[in-house]
Amino acid sequence: MSSFRTDEFNDSSTEFFGRWVLNRKLVLGVMGEFDLVLITEHKAAPFDSQMLDLATDLLGYCQANDLFLRDLLFAGYRRVLSRNPKWLDSSGVPRTVAKEQIAAQLRPRRWLKVSREAGVKPAYRSEAHLIPLWDTEHAFRLLVVNGKPVELNDSEEQLKALRRFAAL
Repeated sequence: MSSFRTDEFNDSSTEFFGRWVLNRKLVLGVMGEFDLVLITEHKAAPFDSQMLDLATDLLGYCQANDLFLRDLLFAGYRRVLSRNPKWLDSSGVPRTVAKEQIAAQLRPRRWLKVSREAGVKPAYRSEAHLIPLWDTEHAFRLLVVNGKPVELNDSEEQLKALRRFAAL
């Protein structure tokens, strides 16, 4: 059962897709505040109760695993630091960030997203989005299915590689 109600979401849909944003921020422990966004393939197909249930599950996962999210992000930072430290310099990110301060190296816009797209498998997706300052063109998009992280940026291998890098 969802902990969210339909009247808690503000419609910010476009002509191309349906988009609803929770009218309050969610706090995910050490990772800070997040928006919750529900997306559908078009505005005429509003979000449904399954999306609300998935949003509740995603929030629960991320709140219970905020340290995992932090560690995964820190592994990404360390990978860049080891492979191309000048990239960090050009992004204004210090080379000496401690794991406990890594959330400060994110863009302020962070969100949890549940989306639905007809004709695609799986039709529903639940993701946490983090945008590191050292790579603002790409987000860390962690796909969570049945309470488990399964892909990072649409790749199981990328998730495995970062987990190995961080020894998670």
